[in-house]
Amino acid sequence: MFLFRFRLVGPNTSQCVIDGTGVTWNHETPLCEAFPCHPPPEIDNGKYAGDPNNQYSYGSTVTYSCNAASEGADSFSLIGEASIHCTSNKVQNGVWSGEPPECKVVKCHDVEVENGRKLSGFGTSYTYKDTITFGCDADYILVGSEVIKCQANNSWTPAVPTCEKAICSALVFPHGKVLPSKSKYANGDSVTLTCDANYFLLNGIKSMTVQCKKNTWDPPIQTCQMVKCHYVEVENGRKLNGFGPSYTYKDAITFGCNTDYFLVGSEVIICQANNSWSPAVPTCEKLTPGVCGSPPFSNGQIFPSKPQYATRDDITLTCEANYVLFDGAKSMTVQCKGNNVWDPPVQTCQHVCPDPVIPHGTVKSGAKRLYVVGDHVTIECSTFHAVHGEPNIQCTDEFQWKPAIPECKLRVYIIIIIIIIVIVIGAILAVWIYKKCFSQEGTYQTDENGKEACILQVKVPDDENEASALKN
Repeated sequence: MFLFRFRLVGPNTSQCVIDGTGVTWNHETPLCEAFPCHPPPEIDNGKYAGDPNNQYSYGSTVTYSCNAASEGADSFSLIGEASIHCTSNKVQNGVWSGEPPECKVVKCHDVEVENGRKLSGFGTSYTYKDTITFGCDADYILVGSEVIKCQANNSWTPAVPTCEKAICSALVFPHGKVLPSKSKYANGDSVTLTCDANYFLLNGIKSMTVQCKKNTWDPPIQTCQMVKCHYVEVENGRKLNGFGPSYTYKDAITFGCNTDYFLVGSEVIICQANNSWSPAVPTCEKLTPGVCGSPPFSNGQIFPSKPQYATRDDITLTCEANYVLFDGAKSMTVQCKGNNVWDPPVQTCQHVCPDPVIPHGTVKSGAKRLYVVGDHVTIECSTFHAVHGEPNIQCTDEFQWKPAIPECKLRVYIIIIIIIIVIVIGAILAVWIYKKCFSQEGTYQTDENGKEACILQVKVPDDENEASALKN
């Protein structure tokens, strides 16, 4: 709210009037004076500092302080705002901005926390606004605020905390089992939670492991929910497997269509954790001479993907990673001939193990174009390389090679020979440089382009006699 700093003393209007033979104003000119405030209140055991004449107007400030305690007595604490200032109220009178503080003795008792310790505030006596910070011993957790402050009423706020044993209580896990099952668990204990039959966790898995961490379970415990997908039928079609009548998580149904009908959508649908079928339930459409339905193509992609195609439409079928067609190709192109006939006939993608490619090695036996579950191969390395790992490996039902595909590494004696050759070449080069340069008082240098040069220091004779002496 906006407040005026000055008030008007005198009439707020004046009128020009005739006075005898002249004119004058009918009121004296008013004055504007700053709002005055009464002297600030006195306080017990304290004083204020302000105007020496004890005159205060709008904006004036006074600051309070407490008196010094007598020898041996407890000191006074200033409770409240130390300074107040002169302001105005709604009726334009000078008032002080607030109540003055008070000076009083504040003493909070010393506190200790069982199974804990003070991290700061180690004194034995505490006064106003003193603080203590607490921490707990190992395997205990703090319940409450770690920092408490001494208040004007001689008490601590927030309340003094406690240190409690870091344990987790017994787990309640409806529609599931807890292993191990105990009445309480220590900090760091792990528990496995497994849902009952037809019940699953939110992400569709059957079990999870949680750990007790400071009286809570990490990660948060999920609940077991029953998964139940509704019963479905396809008009003008039939179920080839998954006959029901009830379906739970990951149950599958395979559909086929009656004669003169073709399938639009996926032939296989799977019950998901959210109680719905995925992909969507297919339909069986009437077969017409100029139409083909989208062909079933598991573990692969169809491009372009549409519910149905016209005669002479071409589509490309591509297998996913680690899947190939019967002829070993990754993709094929087929054309709609009408009446739901594709030419050439659509193949299926079969899962294979990756081709065992080994640098410096080959497949000694069992080599094939495609490797399926149960195939064995033997790895052989080149002459100068040795097999590191198991040379006999098998394609497993996980479509991985086990044991892992070995490596071909240089044989030890080849590495030793290479090292010896390098040492010998280095020694020969060093001897050549010495004989060529240093034994003839020369220097061996390398220029800025990396070219090596031997600089010979040759003395040129000053006269004929010296030259003749050098010749002799």
